[in-house]
Amino acid sequence: MKLYSRTLVTWSLHVESNLMTRLAIIFSLLFATTAWADANPDINSETVALMEWLFLALAVGSALLAGFLKVRSSPYLLSALPLFTLTLHQAEEYVLAPALFGPSYHFLNWAFEVGLYVSASSVVWVNSVGIASTLIIFAFRPASKVFAIVFLFVSATLVANAAFHLGVATLQSNYNPGMVTSLLLYIPLHLKGVSLVIERAQSFRVAVALTIYGFIAHFVAILLVNIL
Repeated sequence: MKLYSRTLVTWSLHVESNLMTRLAIIFSLLFATTAWADANPDINSETVALMEWLFLALAVGSALLAGFLKVRSSPYLLSALPLFTLTLHQAEEYVLAPALFGPSYHFLNWAFEVGLYVSASSVVWVNSVGIASTLIIFAFRPASKVFAIVFLFVSATLVANAAFHLGVATLQSNYNPGMVTSLLLYIPLHLKGVSLVIERAQSFRVAVALTIYGFIAHFVAILLVNIL
């Protein structure tokens, strides 16, 4: 009996040790900055570290906000969806992907490896504009026609980003950081925006036009950030 108990304790300690080791690896991938030949030069900067914490906090905060609005059966839950999808997408690109698949799947490093240098400052500016645009939606009544138009325009800017992620994933036949949320969140969000505009504006042409304008706005914003 003593031998059995001792064996059980030893096995438990072994399992606990393995679990703690795996958790340590996950946290080190989340917040450590490993340098290697193909890493983005900015990856070890304080800006990147702060950005990762901020994106993670925003994702958690927006999820809590959406959950609170759902429990309250608030019509503003619809208003919170673009913010939630954007912040979760940011978390996937800069926190979740490198935590699960390694530092090479941090968006900055992944882009650098495929030949695109993306500076940390440009990421901050582009995503700040994106977050601001999702917050503007809260200024309109969710049942109004104007809300539907703004909602679709903002979702179109996000689906433009999804087109990039999914297009590259198709060409490479491989995962890239941001691909999952692009497919599972951005596209359904945009389809919801299209349905709202068709329902309230009674025009499919308006929905198409807003989608095109959103695509253009997304890439113009990126161009301006890189120029300025």
